[in-house]
Amino acid sequence: MEQINEYKGVREKVLKSCQEINSILKSSLGPVGFDKIIIDNLGEIIITNDGAKISNTLKQKDHFSHLFLDVALRQDRQVGDGTTSVVLVAVELLHRGLKLLNDNIHPSLIISSYRLAMSFCTFLIRKKLSVKIKSKQSSKLLAVAMTCLQSKISGLNCRKFAKIAVEAVLSVSMAKKKEAQFKSQIGLIKYVKIEGQNISSSRMIDGIIL
Repeated sequence: MEQINEYKGVREKVLKSCQEINSILKSSLGPVGFDKIIIDNLGEIIITNDGAKISNTLKQKDHFSHLFLDVALRQDRQVGDGTTSVVLVAVELLHRGLKLLNDNIHPSLIISSYRLAMSFCTFLIRKKLSVKIKSKQSSKLLAVAMTCLQSKISGLNCRKFAKIAVEAVLSVSMAKKKEAQFKSQIGLIKYVKIEGQNISSSRMIDGIIL
């Protein structure tokens, strides 16, 4: 009986961590999401709605919070976008999973069902939702870049930096022979900061900066 109560206590802690993280991040999701004002340990004020930035500054109260915040940071390192969405989806899946556990459904059945759902969603994305883009269709690439940068760069600079990003990626792209696909050598793109210059002065240079 004590062991059952202990399991319920752990589930309540997990659910509480889910709700706390969900309440912080959900209001910053999407193009009409709210900005967050963050004050770090040194008193520096940061205003952002970027999920990776918010997750990186949150204090980890327990191991469950660390798990969700680590998901956001991994998403940011590997993809560079979708950090808020991936955390909210993970929180919701865990929340629904806890409800199923409370209904005495075995964990292995819940996990296998989630994996089946993931496979089906992957199929739908590839076959129904994905859009093929040719290497020279910069307008579609520009739209993708702007979607990714809207939560990181505000206002008029968003389109400017999206255009710079597309130009930089296309400049290091190589089309495969007899295939419509192309591969970009992202490692060749370098960022150079010049002190005293305004952000609006940023531009893409197709060459080498000494």
